[in-house]
Amino acid sequence: MYPFSPPEPYLHRGQLGTLAEHLGYSATDRLLIINADDLGLTAGINRTIADLFAADKISSTTIMVTAGEYRDAVIRLKSQSQACGVHITMTSSLPEALVGPISDPKNVSSLVDSARKFHLDRDAFFLKADPEEALYEATAQIERAMADGIDVTHIDSHEGTMQLRAEFADLYLSLAAKFRLPLRMGSRALLEQIGLGDGWIERARRLQLQFTDNFVYLPIDGFAALSEKKHYMCRLLQNLPSGVTEIYFHPADPRYEHRLSEQGRADRNIWSVREWDYHILISPEFQSLIKELGIGLISFAPIRELMRCQ
Repeated sequence: MYPFSPPEPYLHRGQLGTLAEHLGYSATDRLLIINADDLGLTAGINRTIADLFAADKISSTTIMVTAGEYRDAVIRLKSQSQACGVHITMTSSLPEALVGPISDPKNVSSLVDSARKFHLDRDAFFLKADPEEALYEATAQIERAMADGIDVTHIDSHEGTMQLRAEFADLYLSLAAKFRLPLRMGSRALLEQIGLGDGWIERARRLQLQFTDNFVYLPIDGFAALSEKKHYMCRLLQNLPSGVTEIYFHPADPRYEHRLSEQGRADRNIWSVREWDYHILISPEFQSLIKELGIGLISFAPIRELMRCQ
């Protein structure tokens, strides 16, 4: 099963306690953030996430400022008075839906190809991107979301570009500190698994950052079928530890997303996984388990307020 880490007590305003305790819960409470990634990617995904929020099936989302349907997403957020995080984006693995940087491409030339779009995938980003230019563009994305009136709750990183290599992860921590925002952060066990186990938790604590006790990192293409992923996610709920855990999904309702019905798409499998995620989130089995197990759904907003009252 997933390698969870136990919640670690830390000092906040002179008091030693776990994140749950600092938020006003008990140390044994199980709290869950269900985040829908990729808001802004397509109009269909935007509508899906809006519906899931309205039905209380998710508790958080993160927006792609560079994506083609960003403006539509902003309108939907404001109509629901909904806060969200910024999904820092540095790749263009779905070229039909993503554009280039919001910065002048001349200022971030290592981040773009000859068409001034982001490089296709994470490997190309790591090979070519200058960390300082990535920091410049990430800062611009967060500032754009705030300028557009989004109530930004936290930051994370699309495809892990700002999280999975030390030279970028250090800048990712600095962004959270600059904007006083919580960040998606792996537990000690997960960081060790991906090669960032050497002092990153301690570094984040020195910066007085706030983050969940556990983050469930599952590659979008890590399952062979809907039934397999649904079974795993239900088992994960049954084994959820005490403290605060974030789980992320990439949902798309097939009624709204035309790419799910198009034949012959090279990325058909990836779009199918988005439909699976939608069906898991609305399934009675998954939702009833949350209630039966006494798991409390929260968002990043109270964690942000905890961070800002330090």
